[in-house]
Amino acid sequence: MVLRVGVPALACVALAAGPQVTQQAPAAQPPQDQPARPTFRLGASYVRVDVYPTRNGEPVQDLERADLELLEDGVPQTIEQFERVSLQTTTDRESRRDPNTVAESREQAADPRRRVFVVFLDTGMTTIEGSYAARRPIVDMLDRLIGDDDLYAVMTPDMGAKGITFARRTESLDAELAKYWTWGQRDALVRRDPEEIALELCFAPKPEITCTGPNGERITQPANAHAGIAAQLIERRAEQRTLTALDDLVSELGALREERKAVIVVSQGWRLLEPKPALTKLQECDQPPLPGMPGVSPGGRIVSDVGAARADQELATRAQCHAMAMQYASADNASAFRQLIERANRFNVSFYPFDTRGLGVFDRSLAARGDDRIRGDPGERSEKGRSTPGPLGTDMDRLRNRVASLQTLAEATDGLAVVNTNDLAGGARRIVNDLSTYYLLGYQSTNTKLDGRWRVITVRVKTPGVQVRARKGYRALTEAEVALLRSGDAPGATGAPTAAGQAVELTGAAAVARVIEPLAGLDRALGWRSRASWRTGSSPGRTRLWIASEVDDATLRQPEWASGATGTATLVLSDGKRLADVALKLEPGSRALEASLDAEIPASTEVVVRLRLSPAGGGLPLSDTLRITPSGPSARLFRRGPATGRQFVAAGAPRFRRTEYARVALPIEDASSTIEAALIDRTGAAMRIPVASRVETIDGTAWALGEVSLAPLSPGDYVLRVVVGNGAGAATSLTAIRIVN
Repeated sequence: MVLRVGVPALACVALAAGPQVTQQAPAAQPPQDQPARPTFRLGASYVRVDVYPTRNGEPVQDLERADLELLEDGVPQTIEQFERVSLQTTTDRESRRDPNTVAESREQAADPRRRVFVVFLDTGMTTIEGSYAARRPIVDMLDRLIGDDDLYAVMTPDMGAKGITFARRTESLDAELAKYWTWGQRDALVRRDPEEIALELCFAPKPEITCTGPNGERITQPANAHAGIAAQLIERRAEQRTLTALDDLVSELGALREERKAVIVVSQGWRLLEPKPALTKLQECDQPPLPGMPGVSPGGRIVSDVGAARADQELATRAQCHAMAMQYASADNASAFRQLIERANRFNVSFYPFDTRGLGVFDRSLAARGDDRIRGDPGERSEKGRSTPGPLGTDMDRLRNRVASLQTLAEATDGLAVVNTNDLAGGARRIVNDLSTYYLLGYQSTNTKLDGRWRVITVRVKTPGVQVRARKGYRALTEAEVALLRSGDAPGATGAPTAAGQAVELTGAAAVARVIEPLAGLDRALGWRSRASWRTGSSPGRTRLWIASEVDDATLRQPEWASGATGTATLVLSDGKRLADVALKLEPGSRALEASLDAEIPASTEVVVRLRLSPAGGGLPLSDTLRITPSGPSARLFRRGPATGRQFVAAGAPRFRRTEYARVALPIEDASSTIEAALIDRTGAAMRIPVASRVETIDGTAWALGEVSLAPLSPGDYVLRVVVGNGAGAATSLTAIRIVN
């Protein structure tokens, strides 16, 4: 049974002061011929390190504690715990047992004596020939790697890291790879992804056209004006999706456990393309990317631009085409690659790239190179590190750069790259040998400061001829994080979840876990979704509520919804007493609505918002119920994207696309307050994504605004944090959002 592991485990450096906690040994006594396993203590300054020593590529199995020297920031440390783990795996699949529950799988994955592997299938950067060649080596490698205590998962760029499931049995993977061996889509002649199809339609070859210039002159736009743009954007998209998915995976694995995690990346490498604004330049006769007029298309769908929609081609309007081009042309994949390596070292993740093309000479197939006049990259002449003249030389240089990216990923994270070889089975055996024997060390750091700084770990082997790879370091806890852990508010702790968008006092991973928890409900298919935000004391004894709703696209496609809808929102106490109500109206062609109402709500009292929306064309109404306890301010959530033009509209569901912007608006008392906004990942760490923040006064109310473009992000769960004020009087608002594609 394959199970999902989605709740982060506590980091290794756990509680600060007080007695140290010891992991209890199993109740059963170990056999006489096996030494008892040492216990590993957890404390604020207690650190665990996994060490992988090799000699001539083979694991070293006879090291003793005295053979190793361990330093933290250059200061020698005393190795208090020492254990050698040597795994004798077998290809007998029947002896393996998958975890039975999520709790069991989480507990097993957190055990430092169990290994965790993830096979990442880079669908966008692997050819169909490569995916076919990868099947048998991957399964054989896992059969030899996975022991009775180990766990593995499979992920692709189309998945969110939170959705990976861990297992031990490889039968299902073998069957899936045999059935869907065409998962490699690089240089595919037939596109499968709707967004890639849309890009090809957006920038498809057009006949020569003539138009009038700004000064009345006649301008001729050649037939090949858009040649190569779609192919370049698709490649940039594939690279970006892979790197962001790997970054998401690193964060998820880092939250799962502190010991080493191995990610086997099946890919043919990346060019690490940098921003290229020229791809978004309009040609002389191109129409500007205006939002257009919403309405019903010839195919019966509600679209944002009736003039651009055709019954046989409704994938993207001009505005959406331009938005996608802006998103992928601005992608800085080289910086994302450097950030990925940095985060991998921080979270103790090692990469094992596996290039299934074998010993290649050229980057692209003959068919793909022969189509360069249409699908090629005119900017290839500026390829970094080019040294070989001519078109074939350019292709060879691209191959060299792709292989170099895989080697760099492995070397920088203490992994091993299987590249430039036709012996894929032999490469798989090298990975198995590299991960079959390792040592678990534990030490009490001499640096007991709770400063949140990065501390470098260095492991040396005194035995000549032995190379060693080990954990590179860790980030120390801060005093605030220690207080949070000691209070029992760590991820996975019990307690009522905080309402998404409500101002909270907690910060760090615990608060982030609480506001993200309600996003799990987005997996259910519903006709519409609603959310409530509020401001207490909007007038003496009154509370102002904002109700935002969004109707699902599948519902809007039904004929009875073409003319809009009307309804009501009623606010009642838990005993049924009505406090207030307000009319709702969904305009034709729109999917979002917002209404506000004022009511006298007793302090710390739960109230119920009952919503009902009836389509103007008849048919069954939609209903929804929200239970809230207004206390302090709560942030409103807005979205802006190709369908809304330059206007932000209220978001009834915290589900976003990467072509959109997200905005939170928090009512505040003082318009002169300092504002700071940031985007937070699931581990509670601030991301290097710019978030605009400002204070704006609307109808006499001051609002703290935080706004972010979602284009650089991969699918997953995130939190928009807005901090109002500073010092002891600062208030923090956390609003969870989910990016679906």
